[in-house]
Amino acid sequence: MKKLIGLIFILLFTGASLAIDQTLLLKLLELKRESYLSRRGELSLDIAASYSQDKYLVPWSVTKSYYYNLNTTLRMGVSDRLEVNFKVPFSSALKEVFVTDWVNYRGNGAADPSFNFQMEILPESINRPATYLTGGVRMPLARSSYDNPPPTEIVFGSGHYALNGGLSFLKSIDPCALYWGLEYQWVAPRENFNPADSVSYNMGLAWSLNQAVSLSLGLSGAVVGEDKRIISGVETPVSSAYNITGLSLGSNVVVSPGLFLNPNLYMGLADEDTDFVFSLGLTLRM
Repeated sequence: MKKLIGLIFILLFTGASLAIDQTLLLKLLELKRESYLSRRGELSLDIAASYSQDKYLVPWSVTKSYYYNLNTTLRMGVSDRLEVNFKVPFSSALKEVFVTDWVNYRGNGAADPSFNFQMEILPESINRPATYLTGGVRMPLARSSYDNPPPTEIVFGSGHYALNGGLSFLKSIDPCALYWGLEYQWVAPRENFNPADSVSYNMGLAWSLNQAVSLSLGLSGAVVGEDKRIISGVETPVSSAYNITGLSLGSNVVVSPGLFLNPNLYMGLADEDTDFVFSLGLTLRM
């Protein structure tokens, strides 16, 4: 079924591909100005609410997951070519697991906050895309499994510091924009556990219907390595590497010069990925 949905999307929107950083896409299609980042001293507040659902089947076990998320991000232009942001996620979740009987797991609370930056290192020209250096750090400040929660409580903190860095590219061909990017995330070991690192990618197409409404279609995914347990200085894999990939269909609506709406639908195409995520974002420029 997931593959069929993916083929339908491809047939309906042939020639398109991926989902870039929402900030860069919004800046391009909202005002079509030369710089796609916040200008010096400009503040923006992003609030995104989302709902996701997943069902995972293995022999003798069924798992159903329902997640409600609220991400709040404050962005600021340090210069016309450098933007920084601070993100705080909140989540509520219900997980139902069946082995011999149904068992419910629940949780509410904050996830790990992160600090990130985006810097334009090459401006766009006729023959080349704009190039952006991206990076950030995720801080293990939220409640995690290291805090010894009850067995049926879902916690949203990772318990590990993580560093990420990558490159994003953006080429405007009015009224369209092509975008693609690659990012690597390193997760710091803690105690006797070393979580998997990952490489994520995204690519796609956005096009402007008019001065107020734009659409985007994208493909994004990640290659995730093995989690490892460290015993007497020797790392032993405790999970398998896996790939995730999915299609997203989104829209940006300019409500007023300082207010924007961003509905988005994400469909996971891999068994390890979430079945679907629907999100509605609100951006307020202050």
